[in-house]
Amino acid sequence: SASADETLEMIRRLGGAEAEAEAREAERRAGEMAHVRAEDLATHVGKVAKRAFWDAVQERLRGGDFECAFGLLGEMQKAMLALVAHSAKAREELADKFDAAWLKQQADNGALELGSVTNLMKYVASTIAAWQAPADEPEARAWVESVEAVAAAAVAERADLGAFIGDHLAPFLARAHELIGRIYERLVAMQQEADGEAAAAEAAAAKAAAAAAAEAPVA
Repeated sequence: SASADETLEMIRRLGGAEAEAEAREAERRAGEMAHVRAEDLATHVGKVAKRAFWDAVQERLRGGDFECAFGLLGEMQKAMLALVAHSAKAREELADKFDAAWLKQQADNGALELGSVTNLMKYVASTIAAWQAPADEPEARAWVESVEAVAAAAVAERADLGAFIGDHLAPFLARAHELIGRIYERLVAMQQEADGEAAAAEAAAAKAAAAAAAEAPVA
């Protein structure tokens, strides 16, 4: 499909031909599982592709190539801004504390500091967790606590910035994207439910109007 081809192309760009080949092989093996329902198969392939994607990202980061990270951070910033499009205050706060372009500029100038990265991770994690539905809140809160613990340990140990990014940024981004995706899914479901209720109400009103017109005496 088009989306699968786009995912594989992104994997190739980030991880090279070897990562793409691995993802294609995983997809081929999944395709042979004829006894699995189609929706389960699609879910499995999607998970494999995502895992290959983030593995490729982490490999690049560990190799000292941070360019892909800033692109992913920029996309995540846009997604989060879209979620608070209704609130000028929330957008202003988010833009002030989460600026992917500024981070890239700092990195390009050799001025990016460990504290800037850990503070961003903590802010993004706590913000995403605060947006979760009640059913997802305990899981999200546990993730925030783990992010805060990793950040605190890195600062206390004065960890090397490159090593910290290589070890921790890709898993953090993967989890953040997953939780943002859940928020979008719930919003879409809520909108579809609201649309369905509105359509049902409109149909009921039309039916009642038709019934009233049918019962009205003819002049």
